[in-house]
Amino acid sequence: MNHIAVAAHERVGNYWHMLPEYEQCRKAIWDALDDNPYRDPKVPPRMIDQAFPLAIRKNTYKQRMMIEFKCGSTYQLVGSDNFDSLVGSPPIGIVFSEYSLADPLAWVYMRPILRQNKGWALFVYTPRGDNHGHRLFNQAREDMEMGKDWRAEISTVGDTGLISLEELEDEHREMVGEWGLEEGDALFN
Repeated sequence: MNHIAVAAHERVGNYWHMLPEYEQCRKAIWDALDDNPYRDPKVPPRMIDQAFPLAIRKNTYKQRMMIEFKCGSTYQLVGSDNFDSLVGSPPIGIVFSEYSLADPLAWVYMRPILRQNKGWALFVYTPRGDNHGHRLFNQAREDMEMGKDWRAEISTVGDTGLISLEELEDEHREMVGEWGLEEGDALFN
């Protein structure tokens, strides 16, 4: 969301935040509260209000989960579960959240639109095995190494520090206990 907040003011256009299912958008983004216990109490608790303060908004359309900025750009939440209804729209930036759970055809149909509009896509997700998300990451890494306009980066729990090593060990032990060694390891990884 922060990337879109900046991009929307650098280039006027339509920006989307796409989750696997439209129904997820309200829970995961629009109504989501910042659960950071160190959050400044003067900062709004809703993540959407942190990324897009009222001062930069012209209109907020709660039903459509869309924000119109004073600069002329828009931000809207959409789902990959109904990508056909999005074809023909002119976004110039799309964030694919939880891409490994999304319908991969959404990217297939959105990429020519972004190419025509000289736009961009950003993918934020956990691969969850050998699937379209994993393959996209590998392709992006290869393209990046060849100097093409891609960036691929992995941030592990160890990199982010969001979960302690002790908590990870407990989680692994519990998963193996519930699912057995092979499945428990796979789910944990």
